[in-house]
Amino acid sequence: MLLNKKPVLCLDDMRDTSCRNPAFVRAAVMAVLEQSGLAPSDPGSEFRGMRLTEIADRCARAADIPRTAAAAHLLQVQALYTTSDWPAILNGIAQSAVLAGWDAGPFAWQRYCGTVDLRSFRPQDRVYVGGFGLFAKIPEGEAIPAVTIPGYTSSSSADSYGIGFGVTAEALINNDIQALIDRARAVGHAAAATIESVSCSVLKANPVLRDGGTLFNGTAIDGNGGHANKALVDAGISSTAIALGKSAMRRQSAEKDGRALNIRPRFVLASAEQEEEAWAVVGLPGGFGEAGSDLERYLLQSGRCELLTTPYLQDNAWFLAADPLVAPLVNIAFLNGQREPSLSSRFNFRSGGFECVARLDFGAAAGDWRGGYMNAGSES
Repeated sequence: MLLNKKPVLCLDDMRDTSCRNPAFVRAAVMAVLEQSGLAPSDPGSEFRGMRLTEIADRCARAADIPRTAAAAHLLQVQALYTTSDWPAILNGIAQSAVLAGWDAGPFAWQRYCGTVDLRSFRPQDRVYVGGFGLFAKIPEGEAIPAVTIPGYTSSSSADSYGIGFGVTAEALINNDIQALIDRARAVGHAAAATIESVSCSVLKANPVLRDGGTLFNGTAIDGNGGHANKALVDAGISSTAIALGKSAMRRQSAEKDGRALNIRPRFVLASAEQEEEAWAVVGLPGGFGEAGSDLERYLLQSGRCELLTTPYLQDNAWFLAADPLVAPLVNIAFLNGQREPSLSSRFNFRSGGFECVARLDFGAAAGDWRGGYMNAGSES
């Protein structure tokens, strides 16, 4: 939730030279956000109930800027003064609202996808351990034999995504800060939805991996590029079809000796149109059980799956996916560890409006094919 994040620009970072008085900015931002339910109530705040023009006037006086304009025109005048905290306050409001929209969810990718950090836009390889065979029995006095660690390689890269938004000078003068907050929240939600769309595109594309096989295929694993993780008979979501998928995932084997890796599916992933049908089969809500609770542990150890649905899967296909900490089926790669939208803002000198650009650098790529299973679904 918003309050668990660093919600406002420069509030806790004294090195940000664009902010003259972090405490002043934080108090003003939190007072504005409180009116929209994005910050806790603070009856003692000196900014509580203030209009935007009043806050801008306080910024001007704090920066020793002579007040030579009428209050209604002051918001535009502030664009000329970089020593004022007024731009930082508006930026903080917008950034907090973006993060509130980003957190609104729920989105399937946040549950079933793994994450990768990239240092540049260039593709980066990641190796997944293919699984060892069983321990060998060691006769008395003999050395423990060394083995070669098998592995699978997947490549991830990032692209830039973004959108611009803002509010007019008239909206600010009229104290319509809700216009900025509503736009920013919608932008934050759109950023998370963009990742959802791109991650689902990987599943729908069924890309060819480096071993020559597609992410999902029904070829036996001893064949060239064989993954044995696609149903040979198309079927809708049913307990029988899910059981076949579970068995296929759990019997994915280590190289050479064929030891079953016992990778349990954690999620059933389907389109929004299949949601009601899947409910009748899966019967577990999203986020079931408190994390780490006895209920969650019991359900997971019993092999029960959590249902995830998304409108970005539009056909009859459905999937099983393992816990991303075990075998991430799809990886979301973020540039330089920035795992949420970043915001840049400025005043428009000509119009007097406040303009923002939200940006997110990320990419989605196939991860470990052993962590998933696909059924193309039934037409009926």
